[in-house]
Amino acid sequence: KSLGLETTFHRAFDFSENPKESLEKLIDLGFDRLLTSGQKPKSIDGIGLIRDLIEWSDGRIEIMAGSGVNASNALELANAGVDALHFTSHITTEPKDYFGMGVKTIPDPEKIESISKLFR
Repeated sequence: KSLGLETTFHRAFDFSENPKESLEKLIDLGFDRLLTSGQKPKSIDGIGLIRDLIEWSDGRIEIMAGSGVNASNALELANAGVDALHFTSHITTEPKDYFGMGVKTIPDPEKIESISKLFR
Protein backbone atom coordinates (compact mmCIF):
# COMPACT_ATOMS: atom_id res chain seq x y z
CA LYS A 1 0.00 0.00 0.00
CA SER A 2 2.83 2.41 0.84
CA LEU A 3 4.08 1.91 -2.73
CA GLY A 4 0.71 2.80 -4.23
CA LEU A 5 -0.04 -0.78 -5.23
CA GLU A 6 -3.49 -2.33 -5.14
CA THR A 7 -4.07 -5.64 -3.39
CA THR A 8 -6.32 -8.55 -4.34
CA PHE A 9 -7.25 -11.38 -2.01
CA HIS A 10 -7.44 -14.58 -4.03
CA ARG A 11 -9.86 -17.47 -4.01
CA ALA A 12 -8.63 -18.84 -0.68
CA PHE A 13 -11.63 -16.80 0.47
CA ASP A 14 -13.84 -19.47 -1.10
CA PHE A 15 -12.89 -21.85 1.72
CA SER A 16 -14.05 -19.47 4.43
CA GLU A 17 -16.63 -20.90 6.84
CA ASN A 18 -18.16 -17.46 7.45
CA PRO A 19 -17.97 -15.40 4.25
CA LYS A 20 -19.59 -12.28 5.70
CA GLU A 21 -17.16 -12.16 8.62
CA SER A 22 -14.21 -12.92 6.33
CA LEU A 23 -15.27 -10.15 3.95
CA GLU A 24 -15.29 -7.67 6.82
CA LYS A 25 -11.80 -8.78 7.86
CA LEU A 26 -10.49 -8.27 4.31
CA ILE A 27 -12.02 -4.80 4.23
CA ASP A 28 -10.52 -3.98 7.64
CA LEU A 29 -7.12 -5.18 6.40
CA GLY A 30 -7.35 -2.75 3.50
CA PHE A 31 -7.66 -5.09 0.53
CA ASP A 32 -8.83 -3.36 -2.65
CA ARG A 33 -10.37 -6.40 -4.29
CA LEU A 34 -11.71 -9.88 -3.62
CA LEU A 35 -11.45 -12.59 -6.28
CA THR A 36 -14.14 -15.19 -5.65
CA SER A 37 -16.21 -17.88 -7.27
CA GLY A 38 -18.86 -17.52 -4.58
CA GLN A 39 -17.56 -20.64 -2.82
CA LYS A 40 -18.47 -22.86 -5.78
CA PRO A 41 -16.21 -24.48 -8.41
CA LYS A 42 -17.52 -22.02 -11.05
CA SER A 43 -18.50 -18.42 -10.36
CA ILE A 44 -21.80 -18.72 -12.22
CA ASP A 45 -22.81 -21.41 -9.70
CA GLY A 46 -21.81 -19.12 -6.82
CA ILE A 47 -23.67 -16.09 -8.17
CA GLY A 48 -26.02 -15.99 -5.16
CA LEU A 49 -23.18 -15.54 -2.67
CA ILE A 50 -21.43 -13.15 -5.04
CA ARG A 51 -24.56 -10.96 -5.03
CA ASP A 52 -24.57 -11.11 -1.21
CA LEU A 53 -20.89 -10.11 -1.08
CA ILE A 54 -21.61 -7.12 -3.32
CA GLU A 55 -24.45 -6.06 -1.04
CA TRP A 56 -22.48 -6.63 2.18
CA SER A 57 -19.41 -4.81 0.86
CA ASP A 58 -21.42 -1.67 0.06
CA GLY A 59 -18.67 -0.46 -2.26
CA ARG A 60 -15.89 -0.80 0.32
CA ILE A 61 -14.05 -3.47 -1.68
CA GLU A 62 -14.21 -4.49 -5.34
CA ILE A 63 -15.77 -7.90 -5.96
CA MET A 64 -14.21 -9.77 -8.88
CA ALA A 65 -15.90 -12.95 -10.10
CA GLY A 66 -13.56 -15.64 -11.36
CA SER A 67 -13.53 -19.31 -12.32
CA GLY A 68 -15.32 -20.60 -15.37
CA VAL A 69 -16.03 -17.14 -16.78
CA ASN A 70 -16.82 -17.34 -20.49
CA ALA A 71 -18.94 -15.69 -23.17
CA SER A 72 -22.05 -17.60 -22.12
CA ASN A 73 -22.03 -16.34 -18.51
CA ALA A 74 -19.97 -13.13 -18.42
CA LEU A 75 -22.95 -10.86 -18.98
CA GLU A 76 -25.00 -12.59 -16.28
CA LEU A 77 -22.13 -12.17 -13.81
CA ALA A 78 -21.72 -8.52 -14.79
CA ASN A 79 -25.45 -7.94 -14.39
CA ALA A 80 -25.20 -9.36 -10.86
CA GLY A 81 -23.18 -6.26 -10.03
CA VAL A 82 -19.59 -7.49 -9.96
CA ASP A 83 -16.96 -4.84 -10.47
CA ALA A 84 -14.65 -7.03 -12.53
CA LEU A 85 -14.33 -10.43 -14.20
CA HIS A 86 -11.30 -12.72 -14.08
CA PHE A 87 -10.90 -15.39 -16.74
CA THR A 88 -8.18 -17.46 -18.29
CA SER A 89 -7.71 -17.48 -22.00
CA HIS A 90 -4.93 -19.50 -23.49
CA ILE A 91 -4.06 -22.03 -26.13
CA THR A 92 -1.32 -24.57 -25.47
CA THR A 93 1.35 -24.25 -28.13
CA GLU A 94 3.88 -26.75 -26.85
CA PRO A 95 2.98 -29.50 -24.38
CA LYS A 96 6.46 -29.56 -22.87
CA ASP A 97 7.21 -28.41 -19.33
CA TYR A 98 9.07 -25.10 -19.02
CA PHE A 99 11.27 -25.09 -15.92
CA GLY A 100 8.43 -26.39 -13.75
CA MET A 101 6.23 -23.43 -14.70
CA GLY A 102 3.79 -25.27 -16.92
CA VAL A 103 3.38 -25.57 -20.64
CA LYS A 104 3.96 -22.86 -23.21
CA THR A 105 0.74 -21.03 -24.04
CA ILE A 106 -0.44 -18.02 -26.00
CA PRO A 107 -3.56 -15.89 -25.49
CA ASP A 108 -6.73 -17.22 -27.11
CA PRO A 109 -7.96 -14.28 -29.22
CA GLU A 110 -11.33 -15.91 -29.91
CA LYS A 111 -12.21 -16.28 -26.23
CA ILE A 112 -11.02 -12.77 -25.45
CA GLU A 113 -13.05 -11.35 -28.33
CA SER A 114 -16.18 -13.37 -27.46
CA ILE A 115 -16.21 -11.94 -23.94
CA SER A 116 -15.04 -8.42 -24.67
CA LYS A 117 -17.62 -7.85 -27.43
CA LEU A 118 -20.36 -8.36 -24.84
CA PHE A 119 -19.33 -5.12 -23.16
CA ARG A 120 -18.84 -2.81 -26.11
